[in-house]
Amino acid sequence: MTRIPVKICGVTSPQQASEIAALGVEAIGLVFYPPSPRHVNEDQARSILAALPPSFPVVGVLVNEPVNTAAAKAERLGLRFLQLHGTESPETVTALQCRGFYVIKALHARTASWQEEANRWPVDIPLLVECPSGDLPGGTGTQWNWKQAAPLAQRRPLILAGGLTPENIGRAVAEVQPAALDVSSGVEERPGIKSLEKIRRLLDNLARLPWIPSFPSPWKASNG
Repeated sequence: MTRIPVKICGVTSPQQASEIAALGVEAIGLVFYPPSPRHVNEDQARSILAALPPSFPVVGVLVNEPVNTAAAKAERLGLRFLQLHGTESPETVTALQCRGFYVIKALHARTASWQEEANRWPVDIPLLVECPSGDLPGGTGTQWNWKQAAPLAQRRPLILAGGLTPENIGRAVAEVQPAALDVSSGVEERPGIKSLEKIRRLLDNLARLPWIPSFPSPWKASNG
């Protein structure tokens, strides 16, 4: 039986990155958005990347950066995955794909039209669905009605996020059957500082769930 893939987002230290990778998660995320308490600059990102195995999937999380800026940053750091959390257009995604990046687009379920917006994106683009609160995208720990994402998860690769914890992860997976999970604040001691014990419990709880993958892991291409 296969466990659903998990990305731990908002990692801020090399030591934690190494320890989290050793626990068996499929990817980690680095947030390049200065208003976020989990923001890392490029020097910090290089230190984190140096602490990881060369082939380990690392995702750069960006908000409304121009294509040239996003691509240049990713190329300097050697990132292959970009996760876009702003109001980026399908044209932005296509331009980044043409430069060789794997792109994930985040949708905000707090907007009434988010399910219609999902239809704007090519079916080969994994969509991350979350329900952030306030002015910051992601990492707010906001639990929402995950069932709303279930129909979309049947049609295309969907990464579920928003308020996921070791305690509720089983219900979330059962309700949605997503292709993958993106977890941040639900496994933290404080913003940017992860709890290895919470991550262990999250992974242990997921390993007990019956789960048959309907789509490939969104981060598997990093090893190909």
